[in-house]
Amino acid sequence: MQHQSLGVDESLGSQIMRLWALAESQAHYNRQAIIPDSYAQLIICCGAPLQWLRANGTLCELPAAFILGVQQQPLHLYATGACQLVGIQIYAWAVADLLGQPCLPNEPLALNEPRWQRFAAQVRHWARFADLATLLQYVHAYLIDHMVASKPTLALHHSGLLLYQEFGNVRIAELVQHQRLSLSQFERQFRQITGITPKQLARLIRFEQVRDRLVQQPMQSIAALAADLGYSDQAHLLHEFRHFAGLTPRQFCQQVNADFLQD
Repeated sequence: MQHQSLGVDESLGSQIMRLWALAESQAHYNRQAIIPDSYAQLIICCGAPLQWLRANGTLCELPAAFILGVQQQPLHLYATGACQLVGIQIYAWAVADLLGQPCLPNEPLALNEPRWQRFAAQVRHWARFADLATLLQYVHAYLIDHMVASKPTLALHHSGLLLYQEFGNVRIAELVQHQRLSLSQFERQFRQITGITPKQLARLIRFEQVRDRLVQQPMQSIAALAADLGYSDQAHLLHEFRHFAGLTPRQFCQQVNADFLQD
């Protein structure tokens, strides 16, 4: 497996978190589900087409460029051949402003906006001759030169960033203290724009912290992680981890170790 990621320039940072690219064999990519995280994604397929396994068990071929809303459950995508993907990791509240269309949680949607379709075609052209690191540099330069800056809904942007800064450990009432919205208005607007509630985003941000810590140190204490990351106890962490990953932390670590040995 080859994987590259790239942080973005400050001019892009109010909407985009990072860029990433990967190249994998069909067998490697298809081995496991994609674990949820707290971001939406614009994904451009530069290799073999991907198929999405729907909840009803049917497979649906995805378009070459699609938007993936914030996941709250494992996502099953299958490559039909050698896999090469480029992704743009987007703050959930910025998707509609940035891409010109909303996203849905847990469901890939075709990228329809013509300007972004042209961008996706350009990325696929670059992918024919550039390595992953160079490809991301091309994508980054293009976005800086061509992306029309827009201001995401400021109330959501401020509150969303606060959730990330505090690793999800913020009471929802605190998110609206300095805004001209009631709590119910804020929660309704947040869900309408992002597809999820502020509480669900906070839970995902904390889950990401657990996931990333386990990747770095698979043998660390779950009880210590729970205390450090704001869970009420170890059982709470275990419940949340299984909810989002479909695995226990131990099973997740075994999977990560197996992937490392096979790469």
